[in-house]
Amino acid sequence: MNQRDAYTMERVLGASPIPTRTGGTENEARLEEFIRRIGRPEAPISPVVVTGFVRLIDFVLALLTGYAAYFLYLFPREGLQFSYMMGIPIVALLCAVAFQAVNIYSVQMFRTLARQTLRIFSAWSGIFALSATAVFFLKLGDDLSRAWFGMWFILGLAHLVMFRMALAYQVRDWTRSGRLVRRAVIVGGGEPAAELIGMLENNEDNDLEICGIFDDRGDDRSPSKLAGHQKLGTVDDLVGFARRIRVDLLIVSLPVSAESRVLQMLRKLWVLPVDIRLSAHTNKLKLRPRSYSFIGSVPMLDLFDKPLADWDYLLKQTFDRVLGALILLLAAPVMVAVAIAVKMDSKGPVFFRQKRYGFN
Repeated sequence: MNQRDAYTMERVLGASPIPTRTGGTENEARLEEFIRRIGRPEAPISPVVVTGFVRLIDFVLALLTGYAAYFLYLFPREGLQFSYMMGIPIVALLCAVAFQAVNIYSVQMFRTLARQTLRIFSAWSGIFALSATAVFFLKLGDDLSRAWFGMWFILGLAHLVMFRMALAYQVRDWTRSGRLVRRAVIVGGGEPAAELIGMLENNEDNDLEICGIFDDRGDDRSPSKLAGHQKLGTVDDLVGFARRIRVDLLIVSLPVSAESRVLQMLRKLWVLPVDIRLSAHTNKLKLRPRSYSFIGSVPMLDLFDKPLADWDYLLKQTFDRVLGALILLLAAPVMVAVAIAVKMDSKGPVFFRQKRYGFN
């Protein structure tokens, strides 16, 4: 996060971030035990990026199988024909639109092989039936090879189904390892938090793993265990916790009207590179649906978004690695000379390592 972003956040929250204090011995022991139990998960995979690549692969498979059928069957007999070269991409694009229409692009659908295979068959067959109907009414039947058309249908469908079989296996493996699951933390306790957890866990399309609860209150309003989840510490403890293990989402379970308490928490939490949402499930002031974002059926108010996510993160990673490799290659002779000079002059390490937190 650059200085301009930090200045903007300070203006929004009214002050610079509140320094966090170290939690008590009991909280530290509880956090250590929890972190040791869940371990450090592998790097997360964005569902948005996964669905984007699946869309691209579906289109490419439809396109390539059409050309493969053409070059295997028609090209040796009739040579290169412009009508086929232009018609194949159009049909492939229509198939991509049909796949989107039957709703097969979601992580939940990727896990269920039978459902997505049935929908792919329906959409693929529908587009080919529509294409055959168009050829009939446009009186292009004499110019179209029925054998090639049937070969493309079978070849394309077979490759799409095989790809979905491999995808279902891979997505299930990613889900088991936690790479397609968003790790969430509930900030706040009491009955509103218990109700929120119940609503989130009862959602059949839930992709959240609730790690625990953090709440500053220590009285009866905030028990040590709530809705089957452990209270892991205070908001101050949460900052250190989120820096040690992967946390993707912070859900603040406080009334929207509790402005001062919400702002006090945000002044501690906005330094973390995570999405922060304010649950509006107890809000008596009902706004228009487009004013909210939704996790399942639970309305949320977006407070802060992760600085880099989905395609932005992928593009930055690609840019950093490519540019870094080029700069390293160009600077390698100078760096080697500097390293030799350092070792000749000092017994200290050549490389300086510094731990970084978030995007600060």
